[in-house]
Amino acid sequence: MKKRSIIKITSTLLIICGILLVLGAAALFVKVSNDDAKAKAFSQEIVSRLKDETPEAATSPSEKSADGGESTVDRVVSEDGEPLAVIDNVNYLGYLSFVGYDVTLPVFADWSFEALNYAPARYSGTVKDNDLVIAAHNYYSHFFLLNEMVEGNEVDLTQADGSIIRYIVKKVETLEPTELNKLTAGEYNLTLFTCTPTGRARATVRCNKI
Repeated sequence: MKKRSIIKITSTLLIICGILLVLGAAALFVKVSNDDAKAKAFSQEIVSRLKDETPEAATSPSEKSADGGESTVDRVVSEDGEPLAVIDNVNYLGYLSFVGYDVTLPVFADWSFEALNYAPARYSGTVKDNDLVIAAHNYYSHFFLLNEMVEGNEVDLTQADGSIIRYIVKKVETLEPTELNKLTAGEYNLTLFTCTPTGRARATVRCNKI
């Protein structure tokens, strides 16, 4: 009888643990989905503003935007000659478009964990020096597609001044979390990276200018 009671208690505990794990997984899924939706909405709004208010129509804060209101996008040039778009006091490099994918994303000029909750951000480097590195979360609406990309895919970077630079994927690799130095190594003009689906490594896409 005592052995049966132990078995029954153990079975009950295992069932409870299983239920808690399922509930935890469901809660995590809901959170990630909500974060993804929030990031997608934010990115779409910023890209829309960057596209609608072209550099020609937003050369000064007093000029009008496409809808007739005051321009909400300022274009500035950094001290090192880099064009930037300023929206709500935040600097953007411009936006990325993935050829063949229905994904267009703004790029923060400055990296932070908080920034990555909303859009891709520059991790290091510059366009001018041909060593730009951009990071993003692996949201379905953001850089999850890096896990699907292959050599020969093309990526466009529309800079804040309206100029477009097209890159071609030259290499796709997976880096360990400890290999931070490799993110900025090599002779690639553009590196994009995010977490793999398991979150245990980094999906990394290397590109060169066409």
